[in-house]
Amino acid sequence: MIKWLEKIFDFMASIRLAVVVILGLGVISAMGTIYESLYDRVYAQKLIYHSFWMWMVLALLAVNITAVLFDRWPWKRHHVAFVLAHVGILILLFGSVLTYVFGIDGSMILEVGGKNRYVLLQQNEFSVYTSMDGSEYSLLHQEPVDFFHHKFSKAPYKVKLSEGDLEVLAYHHFAISQRDLVPGQALPEQSVESYTPAVQFLLEGSMANQSGWLFKDRKNLKDNFQMGPASVTLAGADYERTDENEIIFRAKGDELFYEVYQKDKSKPTSTGKWQEGQVITTGWMDFKIRVLKFLPTADVRTIYTPRDTYSAVAVNAIKVRYKGEEYDIGLNAPLKIFEKDRVNVIVWGSLRYDIGFDMHLQDFSVGRYQGTNRAMTYESTISIDADPQTHVISMNEPFKKNGLTFYQSSFQEDETGRPTHSVLSVNKDPGRSLKYIGSLVIFLGIIMLFWFKDVYFKKKVGEK
Repeated sequence: MIKWLEKIFDFMASIRLAVVVILGLGVISAMGTIYESLYDRVYAQKLIYHSFWMWMVLALLAVNITAVLFDRWPWKRHHVAFVLAHVGILILLFGSVLTYVFGIDGSMILEVGGKNRYVLLQQNEFSVYTSMDGSEYSLLHQEPVDFFHHKFSKAPYKVKLSEGDLEVLAYHHFAISQRDLVPGQALPEQSVESYTPAVQFLLEGSMANQSGWLFKDRKNLKDNFQMGPASVTLAGADYERTDENEIIFRAKGDELFYEVYQKDKSKPTSTGKWQEGQVITTGWMDFKIRVLKFLPTADVRTIYTPRDTYSAVAVNAIKVRYKGEEYDIGLNAPLKIFEKDRVNVIVWGSLRYDIGFDMHLQDFSVGRYQGTNRAMTYESTISIDADPQTHVISMNEPFKKNGLTFYQSSFQEDETGRPTHSVLSVNKDPGRSLKYIGSLVIFLGIIMLFWFKDVYFKKKVGEK
C-alpha cells in the first residue's frame, strides 16, 4: 500500500506529468484562440476556457507543483529560487479561481443625459410576468438558466402557465433579428381606444411607388411615413394634422377611417370609412393610395434567423412553444403571449447586478479620424448620485469605485451619427492582488533561478 502511494506521489511530482500538463495547456489555449477568432469570446469561454478539461489540466498543474515542492523537502538554500517560482504559480492560480468564483464581468449601458445602476452580467435568467388587465404585472416564474449547454432533447425546459406548458425548444448563439407585424389579441377588458392598430399601404403614382407599414402603439400619438412634401399617418383621435399634403388613417375598433388633406387647406378634401379593396384618390398630382392590410390590433413580432458563424449584428435567441404555436425570443427582448383572461410577458434576460449607486452620464464625446466617420477616441463624463464632481472615463482611463472598475467599451448612435448611449465594461476582480503578488513572486523566482544557477555553476567549476 505504501509502495503504491509512493508510486502515485512520484508520478504526481514527475516531469512526465509536467510535460502532459504543459502540452494540455498549449492545446487548450490554441483551441480557445481559434474558437474566439471564429466565433466570439463567450463562445470560447463556454466551450474551452471554462470547460471541464481546462479545469482538469489546471488542477493537475496545481497538484504537480505542490508534489514537486514536497518532493524537495527539506528545502535548502539553493532551493529558494525554485520554491519562489512554484509558489508564485500556486498564488496566481488561487487568485484566478477567486476571481472566477466571486468576480463580476458585465456591461452597463448609459443613455446620454440619463442614469443607470445595473450591470448586465453574462449569466441569464428566465422570467415570466402575468397580468389580468395588461397594466399591473406580477412575477410568476424566475430562474437562472444556461441554455448554451442545455440538452433540450433530453431535458426540455418547461414553465407551467395557466393554459399549458411553455417549452423552450432551441438556443441559437448567433441569430439575425427582423421585425414583423402580426395580428394581436386584445384582452376582454380592453377598450377599442387602447387597441394597437397597424396599416400596410401602397402609395402609387407616375412619379413613384412606395409601400410600408404604419403601427401605432399605446405610447405614441402617431406613426408617420414621409415622402417629400406629403405624408401618410396612422393616428389616434387626439392627433391634429400638419400643413402639408397628408392622409390620416384613424382606427376605431375593427373599422378604419381616413381623411385626405391638401396643403394650405384646413378642411379635408375627402373623408370616409375604408372599404376592402378601395383605392383612395389623394389629389396630390396623380397619387393614389391602397390599404393592403389592416390589423385592428397588432403585435410587433421579432423573428430571429439562426446563423452558424459570428456576425457583428447577430444576437442570442431562443425558440419557445406554447399551445402549439412557436415564438422567437431574443436576449433581453420580452415577448407577450395572450391567454383568455390574461397576458404573460416572457423575459429571457441577463442577470443584473446592482452597483449600489446611480451613475449619471452627463456628456459623451467622440473624436473621429479626419475626413471619415470612424471613431478615433470616445469618452464619457459621468457623476454619481449627489456628488457634483464629474469623472471622465476614456479608453485608457477607467473609473474605480467600491471595488468595481468601469472601462469605456463602445457606444451606440442614431441614424444621423449622433451618440445616444455609452457602453461601459464593468469588472470586479477580487483575485487581482493575489495575481499581482503571484506574478511578482514568479518573476523573483526566475531571476534568482538564473542567479543561483550561475553561482552554482561557477562553484562547480572552481571545485574541479
